[in-house]
Amino acid sequence: MNILTTFIFALFSMSEPKIAEIRHTVEYGGLLQIRIATNHNRSCGSINITPARLDYIITCGRYAGKALIPHHKIILKHTGQQLVASYRSNGKILFKITCSADEYRKISAFLSDPAEDRQM
Repeated sequence: MNILTTFIFALFSMSEPKIAEIRHTVEYGGLLQIRIATNHNRSCGSINITPARLDYIITCGRYAGKALIPHHKIILKHTGQQLVASYRSNGKILFKITCSADEYRKISAFLSDPAEDRQM
């Protein structure tokens, strides 16, 4: 019975983390802070996005890790109910987190460049 309980706990702890909070500050040219939590609302990381780079530390889920990466090296996309970050060069996934369409709109609004929008 004890082994079964441990297995079930491990299975649930590997579920994808979710966005717990999105905060935008204007200091230093703008910073988007995303707090990451487990399904039980236990904080397990953060993603900080500046106009130049993405900095993240995630300590839960299948894609736990950390990195500091310039925007031009990654792709952020919303698939299903997940925010997925992957390397532009080889498609390797950096992280996946549960993300609603509304949360993704807030993130993509921060990342969009008004000069690019005018050219389209």
